[in-house]
Amino acid sequence: MDSSNYNGAGSYGSRTISAIYHIAGYEKTSDAEVLHHKKIMKMAEDSPELFDGTLLRVTDDCIGCGICESVCPNGKYSLSEGKATRKEGPCDYCQACAQNCPQKAIIPGKTDKNPKARFRNPQISLQEIMEVNNSHK
Repeated sequence: MDSSNYNGAGSYGSRTISAIYHIAGYEKTSDAEVLHHKKIMKMAEDSPELFDGTLLRVTDDCIGCGICESVCPNGKYSLSEGKATRKEGPCDYCQACAQNCPQKAIIPGKTDKNPKARFRNPQISLQEIMEVNNSHK
């Protein structure tokens, strides 16, 4: 990679990003896509917990019901040995997993004033959330 395009803030110039996309087989990269990529890279640098799986964590209270697996739009949960495990990778922090966990076993990785507080939109059922997520798989 051409280090002359590196801007020192964790990202490369738009020429280099365009070249990477071109090599990867993308037809053309718009300026908006390059800007979006730069924002994502900056976000990953500033808030690694959004990507490394530590933003939300599963406690020992987990009973392995699998609701988190069903409601996560990014498929970041799986069941292993009767417990939910959080996979690494980007998290939208929608908190569907935490808000719908019946045991309140998924909590923020950072200190929260009330980690057991939950909100569920009364207009949207758990079944609707799961159906929408399954329609995208």
